[in-house]
Amino acid sequence: MKKVAVYARRSEEKETGESIQNQLNICKRYAENYYKDASIDEYFDDDYSGRNMNRPEFSKLMKLVKKGYYQSIIFWKLDRVARNALDFLALHKELEKIGVNLVSVTEGFDPSTPAGKLMMTMLAAVAEMERKNISQRVATNMNEMAKQGRWTGGTVPFGFKVNSIEGKKYLIEDENNIKIASKLFKKYLEEESLYTVSKWLKANYAINKQPTSIKRILQNLVYVQADNDIYRYLQNKGIVLHGELNNNGLLSYGKTNNTKEEGMEFREESEWIVSVAKHKGVITGAEYIHIQKTLEKKTNSGRRGTGEVTYLNGLCRCAYCKGYMRTKQKKNPNGSIYRYFACGNRDSGRNDCKNIMVKISDVEETVLDKLYHYKVGSVQVENDLADTSILKADLDKKKRQIKNLVMKISLDEELEDIFLEQIKELKNEVTEIEKSMDDIERQNLMNDVDSYNREAFLDNLKNFKDLFERSVDVETKRKLVKSLVKRVNIDGLNKIIELDPYF
Repeated sequence: MKKVAVYARRSEEKETGESIQNQLNICKRYAENYYKDASIDEYFDDDYSGRNMNRPEFSKLMKLVKKGYYQSIIFWKLDRVARNALDFLALHKELEKIGVNLVSVTEGFDPSTPAGKLMMTMLAAVAEMERKNISQRVATNMNEMAKQGRWTGGTVPFGFKVNSIEGKKYLIEDENNIKIASKLFKKYLEEESLYTVSKWLKANYAINKQPTSIKRILQNLVYVQADNDIYRYLQNKGIVLHGELNNNGLLSYGKTNNTKEEGMEFREESEWIVSVAKHKGVITGAEYIHIQKTLEKKTNSGRRGTGEVTYLNGLCRCAYCKGYMRTKQKKNPNGSIYRYFACGNRDSGRNDCKNIMVKISDVEETVLDKLYHYKVGSVQVENDLADTSILKADLDKKKRQIKNLVMKISLDEELEDIFLEQIKELKNEVTEIEKSMDDIERQNLMNDVDSYNREAFLDNLKNFKDLFERSVDVETKRKLVKSLVKRVNIDGLNKIIELDPYF
């Protein structure tokens, strides 16, 4: 029996024929018509871009394909599998070596044939070129809109709302929140602390914004008045300011590039588009510049909460509310720095978690001790694969019975009425046995993949101490720990540090 996989993908919710279910139905009908008595399995990734080849279900499918489980992969259109020719052709070449066929249903060809290979290559190239042309047209249009001070879309900044004038969108002030935004800038100028501003905002206006959100507001040019100071500031950075210096607020566009195959990348500042808009600015250029220098100074001086504080940053969770543990630091009277983990939910006031702070050095010491002394013998690598020999013997027996009954009917047609129902029942039993064997074989393959992951874990564990002690930078140490540990659970109240390893 031929094993076939049908694959579907959708990047966003659409009420069209591109829905996941429609794609699967089309592919299944094709498989049923083209491959008689095929075993068909479904795989789909919802809300994943074609630019990203590391999609969960697609990755799972590829593991099974490379283990020899499927002979064909059927999909609705080429761009459901890969969004550009380079990715698709690399995949096709890889699977062609192991005899796996890729079939595009709606484009009507099979690349296992010479003509199909040529057409697939041409179509992939055309699809990629068209996508790039569309992206370029959209980018050009957005650039022109931005130069006119028009709103080009995205998350509306705090203190503003979108207004449409003759079909063109612009930002206008939200009367209540724009006053709060103005006070927020003044508060930071006084306190020079993101955390203090965050607490002040919640206490006075019941607005819950984390320090990182506050920082994004402070860095946003939308609040800045178009004056000589900001003009010179942008000019020194190589950024052209479009429009008149009339103290209106600014709009910026083109800071990131989303058309690259690798995903999003940040552009050089000289490529940004900054224009004078129709809304009013709330701070002067001089105030904005002072704030940026303060933020930069605090960042360069090693502010609390950065990933450079500890290699455990991002791995630690609160043992009580399961929230992330935040890295913080304060200066002792003797001038030394005290660094610790604190429950992020409690620290930001999101809940009344009872967890308390714990020294980062204590957590690091405990984690390393547990990993250094992790017993390799406690990780069992079992290839406990289910045996299908009994099912296979039963299958062969029933097939022989069917063959014998068919032989008897061929010798005496009068026996057809007697044996026909029996043959039908035996065929149904054969189908059920084959299905059971397929399910077992599939599970065995998944167990085999899991076993491979366990062996990789053991290899990493054996080399961990030597590699960790030779590592000099925080990021390398973090990667080594993350290869073994999913998370570190911290109970500061009882001084308990527990690891959640992969195996």
